[in-house]
Amino acid sequence: HVNTKVCSSMPGGDYIPSPRDNIDDIPDKIIRDLWKQADDKEYEGILQWATIVKVKDLPKGTKVLGSTTQRKIKRDGTYKSRHCVHGFSQIQGVHYDRKSSPCVAQSSLRALISIAASKKATLKFIDFTQAYTQSDLPPEEYAYIAPPIGRNLDEDGDEVVWHITRSLYGMKQSGRNWYLKIRQWLENYGFDPSDADPCVFHKKTDKGFVSIGLYVDDMVIASTDSEAEEQMIKAMGAEFDFTDQGDLTEVLGMQVHQTDEDITITHSNYIKNMAKTFLRGEANRKEHKTPASKELPDLVASACDTKDQPEEKLLSEYRSLVGSLLYCAVTTRPDISYAVGMLSRALNSPTDRLLDEAKRVLYYLVLTADLGLRYVRGAPTKLYGMTDSDWSTRRSTSGYVFFLAGAAIAYLSKKQPTIALSSTEAEIMAASLGALEAVYLRSLLRDLGISTDEPTDLFIDNKGVIDLSHDYVANERTKHIERRHFKVRELVHEATIRVKYISTKDNVADIFTKPLDKADFLDKRAKLLNTPRA
Repeated sequence: HVNTKVCSSMPGGDYIPSPRDNIDDIPDKIIRDLWKQADDKEYEGILQWATIVKVKDLPKGTKVLGSTTQRKIKRDGTYKSRHCVHGFSQIQGVHYDRKSSPCVAQSSLRALISIAASKKATLKFIDFTQAYTQSDLPPEEYAYIAPPIGRNLDEDGDEVVWHITRSLYGMKQSGRNWYLKIRQWLENYGFDPSDADPCVFHKKTDKGFVSIGLYVDDMVIASTDSEAEEQMIKAMGAEFDFTDQGDLTEVLGMQVHQTDEDITITHSNYIKNMAKTFLRGEANRKEHKTPASKELPDLVASACDTKDQPEEKLLSEYRSLVGSLLYCAVTTRPDISYAVGMLSRALNSPTDRLLDEAKRVLYYLVLTADLGLRYVRGAPTKLYGMTDSDWSTRRSTSGYVFFLAGAAIAYLSKKQPTIALSSTEAEIMAASLGALEAVYLRSLLRDLGISTDEPTDLFIDNKGVIDLSHDYVANERTKHIERRHFKVRELVHEATIRVKYISTKDNVADIFTKPLDKADFLDKRAKLLNTPRA
């Protein structure tokens, strides 16, 4: 990185040139030099392995891909330039073969962190520098790209292009090439990739284990063997260029707080930035103790039924806000999952009332910005889950949650695919959905060295569903239910899961299915996040 910070008192200190701008045209010398330094850092990295070719010497019929330089000022004030190829002009079968590449699932990342807490492991963070450019292109995918303005002429004044043999940002196959390169290295070093999540890797050592979660160029390392971890990082440094950030404090916008007692992940900075964006100019900040009002389901149903077209301004603001809330919901704040899920059903037909409901969720987050998922050091590595549903005359809502090391690692609030004719039918759909998640989590934990010999407990507050989970029953009220919704029964008979009864009062999954009153919500939130009741 270019370790130059923005000075707020500097004229034009927040100026970011557009991709079409020529840096030499910036009038302020200080700002021009800062951006030139960032650009030079990026281009020099590319030219270490790219070849400069005169346009007039290109083979006949060669297609040159366009490119631009994207620039930004990062949160820490660093000036950052990234040169990107116009991937939209690439043609499959001509410029690349395949392009798909995985990223670690949020539930996998939370599972990794929870295991680190349970096993009293350290959490480290590595950031790969220009990760995509560290992976080679197959010879048949070598490409010619147009350099940025200011670098498209050689010393003789002839127009030139870059002949690249490595992946560049913007190319459709770059993510895939990078993943295959780092995966191959990890496998060669002795790591086993997880069958459940291809971006999770595990290696058993003489003194413990080293586990890895990979999100593109961000690597989270959990380890109980510091010596093996250091040797791995040193060996990786001989092959890749990266920055060892030390203890994990932030990943994917989440703050990670590690103490001797617990590991907590929060989104406090992200929430504060959302408030600046969406609550700007609103003088009277409201304090809401719950994210959803009792009227939310009816408001959503009414909005979905309307044929009126919303104003473009309302549509844009609503979608932007709900999308921002959604990221928070799927990472560290499961307590807003139901509210955000309901709001998402009206993305094409929002109303002013629904926008107020979306802002209510944000008000609630601002009030509770420091809350997050808290995993206890030394806690047992026993996985268990809960499922629930809210029976509705329309499509019901399923909810499930699974716990490890004290807090949730996997959860979901989702509209059911068909209309349920009874509460039992709605509950069996939710139970089977949760059972499928249990299969995935058991596989993931097994790959991470956690024993799954015992069935996973799945708690349900409907005795009829518990009976259906064990017995083969076909009567007037159940014979129409699709076979796939009885997957839970198959897993019970295989001893993969063990269904148990729990009272509605103690069923934390209830928080994913309906708006709860304040007292009930706060009780379930405390269990969900493993934090003291407010």
